Amino acid sequence: MIKELDNYPIFKEFRHQYRQKILKYIVLAYKKNGELQKIPTLRERKLQACIKAGLDPDNKEIKWIIQFKNPVVNELISFYLSRIQNDDFYENYISNQELFWNVQQKIREPLDEGDDPDSEKLLKLVEAKGRLSDLADKLLGRIKSYEKVIFGENNDVKEFTQQQIRITPEMMASKAENGVQ
Repeated sequence: MIKELDNYPIFKEFRHQYRQKILKYIVLAYKKNGELQKIPTLRERKLQACIKAGLDPDNKEIKWIIQFKNPVVNELISFYLSRIQNDDFYENYISNQELFWNVQQKIREPLDEGDDPDSEKLLKLVEAKGRLSDLADKLLGRIKSYEKVIFGENNDVKEFTQQQIRITPEMMASKAENGVQ
């Protein structure tokens, strides 16, 4: 599949020291019926795609790609979703997941603890986080409805999700160090 990407000028002209790995990451993370699509959260799917593509998810530059902050790679992903996957419904599902993740990051940003609890600035920040939380709830509802259409009532997805919740990154690292799959 990666060689096929070179049929499109946007991919053929893409230059990066990790070019092949980034292209593999894009296909693994975003291919509609790909092997990683059974992972229901985009965040975990991106992490697994990085690992499978041979990218270090702790590398600052790779983190920017994962967080959708690299405009060149963002263009590649957008093109892949809209022109190669050619599925507007699936593209909308991915876009909602991206937006949900970004909203969650904003919600988790700490409030300025030095502010007076009665200050207007702090109250506005709290209100803004409340509106973001409402938006996150709406996005989550949309994402879940898309998942029902895309994945159906696939019990493998539910089972995999439950397993992933029980496995911490530390447990995964320990298994990798000990050669356990």
